[in-house]
Amino acid sequence: MFNQGSAWDYTLNYLDRLYEEASREAAATGAEQHDGYAALMRTLGKRTAELHAALARSAGDPAFDPAPLSPADVSVWTDRVREQASDSLDRLARRRDALPEAVRGDADRLLAQRDALLRRIAAHASDRSEGTKTRLHGDYHLGQVLLVQNDFVITDFEGEPTRTMEERSEKQSPLKDVAGMLRSFDYAMHAALFKFIAGRPDAREAVQAAGRHWQQQAAEAFLDGYEDVARESALASARAEMDGLLELFVLEKAVYELKYEVDNRPDWVRIPLNGLLNTLERRR
Repeated sequence: MFNQGSAWDYTLNYLDRLYEEASREAAATGAEQHDGYAALMRTLGKRTAELHAALARSAGDPAFDPAPLSPADVSVWTDRVREQASDSLDRLARRRDALPEAVRGDADRLLAQRDALLRRIAAHASDRSEGTKTRLHGDYHLGQVLLVQNDFVITDFEGEPTRTMEERSEKQSPLKDVAGMLRSFDYAMHAALFKFIAGRPDAREAVQAAGRHWQQQAAEAFLDGYEDVARESALASARAEMDGLLELFVLEKAVYELKYEVDNRPDWVRIPLNGLLNTLERRR
């Protein structure tokens, strides 16, 4: 079996080449530009949905068997994300002056929209889904999948390392894993961008536009692949839930990232900051 490395490393190498091309000339923005990469992400979406479908099968073990997703679950999840967001924003405010100067403007913009973010999260309490809640991967991102002969092997089912074992074993909506991968595309785009413009800051505008176009194409391909399988199973449709539970879980992941980066990598705080600000700019 030919192991091509993690999807994270493959993606960073892909973006390095994309940014190099974009810095030399206007990057193409047609739907076909990323056909090869999009085909891989469509496959990854399918494998993700196949994993979730397997986890949604009843096997007679109460710890693993799926359970109906209820309005009470959605309400509890919404309250939890709101509390996490409030805590992350408090931490951001306390450490604002210790952040790199280039990040403080975005930090101030988000802090000024604190109430809007909390209201946006709270509004999800009325979201509904006809799906089920199951055990999950729990820490799903590009670094957790290996590219093998242009297909994928999913690894590391330990869950988020900062969560308690009780939290990691909770049954959740499969869309939490979908949200984790969508955030991973955003992280990859920015990680490669920071590296590239470190020596060529004048190229930022051109390469950033190319990166955003790539991110949109990658996310759409991943969701398309996921839905190809989800439609044939009891899984919730990612597209159908895009303005509901999926956005709630994207926000949850972003506020988790914000807290982590404030504590550990101040230079990277701009990634979850931008993710949260971009979500607030979009209408539900």
